[in-house]
Amino acid sequence: MLLRRAAHVRRAGDRIGLLRARAEPGGRIALLTSARSGRQPARLIASAGGIVSGQKMFDRGEITASLRARGFTEITERYAGVTQIVAGRLG
Repeated sequence: MLLRRAAHVRRAGDRIGLLRARAEPGGRIALLTSARSGRQPARLIASAGGIVSGQKMFDRGEITASLRARGFTEITERYAGVTQIVAGRLG
């Protein structure tokens, strides 16, 4: 149910806040979400695709910054096309 509620929140910080509320110190989190490319024209294409599909496209580093602001450490990022996997440990 927690993940289902988180899926309906548009801003990364709000989603991570919901997940963090249930996490215990030392607990890990892994997020698979969209990622907008840092290069043009791929960035423009990903942004347009997000608008057409209704999907929020997150900038690179946006999810990482949100995790860090909420007390997560040991954060890693992996990018592949228009997706990213971001993981961290609650410090």
